[in-house]
Amino acid sequence: MATSRPVRVRVILGVGLAFVATAAPALPPPADSRDATYLWVDTVLKRVEDLPAPSLRDGATSARAQCRGETSEGSATSAETCAEALADLFDRVQAQRSPDDPLRDAALAGSARRLGDAITRLAHFKNTSGCDAASTCAAAIPARIVLAPDTRHVDIKPLVPLRGARRYAVVIEGMPHAAAPETRLGPAGVVGFPSGLGRIDIPRAEELLSRLQHAQAALPLSGNFAGTRAVLPKSLRGEDLRKMRAYFAPITGLEPPGTIQTIRTLDARRGLRENRARLRALPCTTEDTVLEPGPQLSGAPAGTTSLVGRFPSLNVIGDPTWADALGVPAAKAGGIELDYRLLLPPSFATSTPLVLAVDGHMGSAHRMLARHGAELLAEGLAVLVIDLPAHGTRARAGVDIVTPLDPARLSRSLRQAATDVVAAVREAVVCGFRAGEGGFYRPTEVRYLGYSLGGIVGSIARSVEPDLGTTVLIAPGGDLMGWLMLRVGAALGARYVGCLGGPEHGETCIDDGACAAPGHCVVDPFFEQLYLWLGQPYSTITAAGDPLSFATERTGETSKAPLLIITGGRDPALHPALAGHLADAYGMRVTGPHERRGPNARLVEWPAMAHDLPDHEGPRRQAHRFLGTNGRRIPGAAPGEARPR
Repeated sequence: MATSRPVRVRVILGVGLAFVATAAPALPPPADSRDATYLWVDTVLKRVEDLPAPSLRDGATSARAQCRGETSEGSATSAETCAEALADLFDRVQAQRSPDDPLRDAALAGSARRLGDAITRLAHFKNTSGCDAASTCAAAIPARIVLAPDTRHVDIKPLVPLRGARRYAVVIEGMPHAAAPETRLGPAGVVGFPSGLGRIDIPRAEELLSRLQHAQAALPLSGNFAGTRAVLPKSLRGEDLRKMRAYFAPITGLEPPGTIQTIRTLDARRGLRENRARLRALPCTTEDTVLEPGPQLSGAPAGTTSLVGRFPSLNVIGDPTWADALGVPAAKAGGIELDYRLLLPPSFATSTPLVLAVDGHMGSAHRMLARHGAELLAEGLAVLVIDLPAHGTRARAGVDIVTPLDPARLSRSLRQAATDVVAAVREAVVCGFRAGEGGFYRPTEVRYLGYSLGGIVGSIARSVEPDLGTTVLIAPGGDLMGWLMLRVGAALGARYVGCLGGPEHGETCIDDGACAAPGHCVVDPFFEQLYLWLGQPYSTITAAGDPLSFATERTGETSKAPLLIITGGRDPALHPALAGHLADAYGMRVTGPHERRGPNARLVEWPAMAHDLPDHEGPRRQAHRFLGTNGRRIPGAAPGEARPR
């Protein structure tokens, strides 16, 4: 039997929808840029070409000719021309939809949704005037419109995270008919779960959606990256979409024209700031640290002092019945004591900087120290390691904080971890450490090194802890939903990829990415619909612990110290798009191949590396030197890799 050419399947969720890509991985450009928009247009057209419909493939080829060659210097007319071609293709896709083949219909609905998304992104580059009111445009956040299969229910999602604790007008210019906010989205609603969604466990999916909506009702604010939902009285056509432009405008006076609703974004920092204030009010204890028995750290300089001790923090997670994604309020949180391990270099002094190091998911303080301790000590730095909740010395049988079917619990756990980091900083700079026999160490500066989940925690902690200095985040990411939806899909029985068209229509192609001709191996359309239905409430709930809710905030009591993000271009765990979202939130723009820079921050991608960056000398050397020089130096990359400037 003849088969189509095998493809390498990569599932990427960073742009809000999963898609199959065969191109070499690379850090995506900022989501609100023209380059990112045309990259998305190209991806959308490739997906249309995978549909089992020759006329639509021809239409995609024609549209590609209208949209080809656009760059950051492309003209406004070219954006309009491209949008017209995509609008025509949108209508042609919609015309071929039929309930007779649910899988094919879901695939067509997915292509229509992506085409509508691309059209509304292009709207931001059609002319130079932007939105109707110039004063509004200056601070407006561009948005995209994501259609449900019925093309009446729509998600309006910001291209970059909104600021926290602010009131925004949700504006759609060129709306053909009035929109109203959607307040009811349940299993019985218009965009509830229909039957026959492949292998998805519909009862469990409905139960999850019900719990998400219940948790969202207790948190009546918008997540900083979640956007909002609305319902239209009529379905949209391609021509309607082409005339529309959506954005979120901060409200400082009257609502701008075209406002369909107003939202207030979550103030995710407030509770953590209150935790910090309560911790700073605690008295310092006189308990001595203990010289750790056993061998010294392998490779550590002679004369290194190794100490263990405990420090106070607050119980933010609460008992098993606690359900609020924001965690236990500071005034009600009970006190806890946590273990730490401290390594001091020979001839340490108050002026010796301290690096607080936190490992990732399934890691431990012990592993973090083994990976980085000796090399940081060689830089003349002291090293303090602590464990994440449910990790290392805090591990409990059967407990995992990465719980994709309980995002509120994950948010509380991340807020707990950030509170623990703030508590450790307080212990260092306010109380200091007794080193035995009269020795004492109270550093004047605490720097931070976080890997993976520890990097996510570091991004959160920086937003509320001004005493946290120079920071390196290795393999972090923003957009918890984009990270966890693969796990949600697996838990609910969804298949990631399947054959569309041909004799193997509907069968999985996960093993080799191949389907019998004329079929194509595509991301399962039912999985994409699951992503759409769960997305808005899921993103709102995870916002309480999502770095995207914190990285945008650079005012008030925040760390303004140098920041370095190191990411891998082939990271399957926290893929490059998630690092790109985090870079967007920090205001970083592309400054070279595999590099971005922002206000006192930079990102470097190692394009050929995966999630195991700390196991490689090059990324470790960059991290340690950046910390050792207080953000002034970063070594170049290995031959063939990105070379930061």
